[in-house]
Amino acid sequence: MGLLTDVVPLVPFLLPPSAGAIGWSLLGPERSGYLNQLLRLGLGGAQGPIDVHSWYGLIFVCTTCQVPYVFMIVSAGLRNTDASQRRTTSCSQRPMRPATRSPS
Repeated sequence: MGLLTDVVPLVPFLLPPSAGAIGWSLLGPERSGYLNQLLRLGLGGAQGPIDVHSWYGLIFVCTTCQVPYVFMIVSAGLRNTDASQRRTTSCSQRPMRPATRSPS
């Protein structure tokens, strides 16, 4: 893995939770959020589709805050796998088939 996949997922650990809360409260309100203002330019409408002050927004924000923890656990497990296991799985893969059938 490169520097991008090693360092970027760990950036949320460097920020205090209050900074994340303030950031999401600026990005996601239904009428005045920065993300909604950008989406309204492209889609139109009086209110944006994103609202972090709803149940779905709460679930989304909590999920994105938990991603670094999952990344640390999974990436550590994948780094500790044996190289012979990775070679075996790459050799035993079936060739990819197209998702749609061509007309015959």
